[in-house]
Amino acid sequence: MMQDKSILTNQIHTDEVRKTVFHELYQHKNDAKATESPFKHYAIIIASFIFSFGFPLFGFVVWILFRSDRPKDAIFPFVGVILGWIAIFIYKWIPMIYAFFS
Repeated sequence: MMQDKSILTNQIHTDEVRKTVFHELYQHKNDAKATESPFKHYAIIIASFIFSFGFPLFGFVVWILFRSDRPKDAIFPFVGVILGWIAIFIYKWIPMIYAFFS
């Protein structure tokens, strides 16, 4: 008998947790994102990639913002940041290293 009561209280607790205000707001946010037009969605992804390649610090900030809001789209600014830093390294540091050892 005592075991049945503990299971019942745990079930009530999980139902209460699922009905919090945060979960309701998050559900509506996902619904609003689903109605976003595909053109706007892809334009945001491409623009975030291009700007994060040109300005890696901007891309890092966009990645931080996207990773909680749009986890699948967060990879694009992150890749842009990595490629931007690689391009900066190649453009600035490789000639200096070459000049140093020549």
